[in-house]
Amino acid sequence: MSFVFAVPETVTDAAANLQNLGSTINAAHAAAAAPTTGVLAAAEDEVSAAIATLFSRHGSAYQALSAQAAAFHTQLVQTLDAGAGAYAGAEAANAAPLQSLEQDALSLINAPTNALLGRPLIGNGANGTTTAQGVGTPGGPGGLLWGNGGTGGDSIAVGAPGGAGGPAGLIGTGGTGGMGGWAAPGGTGGTGGWLWGNGGTGGIGGPTAPGGIGGAAQPPMPPVPPGQGGVLSGTGGQGGPGGALWGHAGATGAVGGPATAELQMFGTKPRLEIMVEGGTPVWATADTGASYTLVPEQYVNVAALGAPIATDKTVYFGAGGYTKADTYDLYYGQLNFGNGIVTKPTEIGVITHEAYSTPTKTYVIPQNQWRALIGMGENTVAKGDFPNTSLQALPDPLNEGVLINQPRDYFQFGANPLPAIAAVNGAPNATGLVLSVDGGTNYIPVTGIIDSGGSYGFVPQSLLPNVPIDSPVPVGTTITVAVDTGAPQPTVLYTQTITDATTTAYTPKVFSSTLPTNFNSGNFPYTEMPIYTDFSPTGVGTTVFDQQVP
Repeated sequence: MSFVFAVPETVTDAAANLQNLGSTINAAHAAAAAPTTGVLAAAEDEVSAAIATLFSRHGSAYQALSAQAAAFHTQLVQTLDAGAGAYAGAEAANAAPLQSLEQDALSLINAPTNALLGRPLIGNGANGTTTAQGVGTPGGPGGLLWGNGGTGGDSIAVGAPGGAGGPAGLIGTGGTGGMGGWAAPGGTGGTGGWLWGNGGTGGIGGPTAPGGIGGAAQPPMPPVPPGQGGVLSGTGGQGGPGGALWGHAGATGAVGGPATAELQMFGTKPRLEIMVEGGTPVWATADTGASYTLVPEQYVNVAALGAPIATDKTVYFGAGGYTKADTYDLYYGQLNFGNGIVTKPTEIGVITHEAYSTPTKTYVIPQNQWRALIGMGENTVAKGDFPNTSLQALPDPLNEGVLINQPRDYFQFGANPLPAIAAVNGAPNATGLVLSVDGGTNYIPVTGIIDSGGSYGFVPQSLLPNVPIDSPVPVGTTITVAVDTGAPQPTVLYTQTITDATTTAYTPKVFSSTLPTNFNSGNFPYTEMPIYTDFSPTGVGTTVFDQQVP
C-alpha cells in the first residue's frame, strides 16, 4: 500500500506560484495579440497578401489555443486552492480532538498533585500578574517532575518589589523575577530544577533600586544571571548560589544606566512605547507642543485604574477649520516607559472616541486608527485637565526634563546629558528666536513654538511678503533660525532649504504675522540635532539645542 502525504502550505504555495505564472503568460499573450492576429502585408502584391493572410490564420489559431490553455490553468489553480483548503480543514478538525485529548490527559495526570500540593506534576508554572494595587504576584511553580517556573509579575506601585519567579520542578528552569516598582528591587529569580536546571534571572529594579537576586542553580548548571539595577544608580542584584554539587555562584548584576527609551518615527512624528497600569504596550507620539497624555481605551487596563475622575471630556487639535477631536475619560494612573522607568499616579486621558472635521464635514475615526500621545511641553497654551506633563510624575531626578535625540533614536529622562549650543526661554513657546531668509543678515524676531509633533510648521508672512497666507514656502527658499543672545550676530541653530514643496515632508506654510504665535518649527530641527526640554522654571520651561557627541 502506498501512502500520500499532503502539506496544505506546500499546495497553497504551488497554487500561488501557478497563478503568478499564469499572470506572466497572460501578459505575454496580450502583448502578442496584435502582431499575431493583425499581420500586415510586406508589399501590395498578391504573394505578400497571401503570406500575410496565412500568418494571420496561424496567429488566430495560436490565440484560440492560448485561451483554452488559460482556462485550463485557471481550473488547475482553483482545484489546488480547493484541495489545500480541504486538507487544512481536515487537519484542523483532526487537531482539535487531539489537543483536547492532550489537555484532558494532562489534567488527569496533574489532578492529584494539584489537589495535594497545589502544583502540577508536568508542565510550566503560570506567569504572575500585576494586581489592581500595582503589586506583582509570584510566578507559579513548575511541575514536580518537569516544568519551568512562571515569570513573576511586574510591580508598578511605589515601594513594591517585583514578583518572584516561580521555582522549577525536578527538571527545569526557574522563572524570571518581575520588575520592581518605584524605588523597589526586582523580584528574585526562581530556583532551578532539583535535579537539573538553571535558576531564573532576577527582575530589573525600579529607579535607583537594586535588581533582583538570581535564582539558585542546580548541578551542573552555570552561574545564574542576577537582575540589572534600576536606572540611574540602582545596584545590580546578587548572583544566585551555585548548585549543591557543582556550579558557581553568579556574578553581581550591572549597575543601572541612564534612563533611556527607544525612539521610533511615525511619519514626521517621534514615538516612544508606554504601558498604562499593566495594559497593552502602545507607541505614543512624543509632542513637545502639548501637555496631554492620551491613550486609546483598547490599550488600557481600565479595571486597574479604578473610578474615573471625569468622563466625556474633549480636546481639539489642529487649526483653520481642520481639527481632530479626542473624547476621553480622565483617570489617575501610572505610566511605564520600560527599563524600570515608571511614574507616580498622574492624569491619563483614556480615549473613547475620535473624529476629524473639515469646514464642511465631520468623519468618525475608526478605533484601530486612534493614536496615543504623550505631551512633553511645560508652557503649552491649552493645558486643560493636564496641568503638567506626565513626565513630571517620574521620580527625582528623572522629572527634570527629557532629551529627544531623534538622530540617534532614543529619549533620555532626567538632566540634560549633552553640551548645549544655545537655549531659549520657554518650552515649547519660546522667546528670543529670530529668523532670516536666503542667507540674509536681516533677522526678525518671532514668537515661536519648538514643536516635535508639529510636522510641517509655519513661518510669518513678514519673511515672505509675496507668498499668500496658508501657502507652502516656495521651493529654493532657505530659512535660518537663530537665537538673539545680544551679540552683534545671533547664534545660528539650523537652516532649512525647501527642495520640493509637494514632496518634502517638512515644508512649512506661511501664516499671518499678526498672530500671537507666528512661528512653529515643526519637527525639522529634531532631525538635525538633539533637543532637550527642561521643565524649569516652573510654568515656563527651557528649550536647549544640544551638540551631538560621538
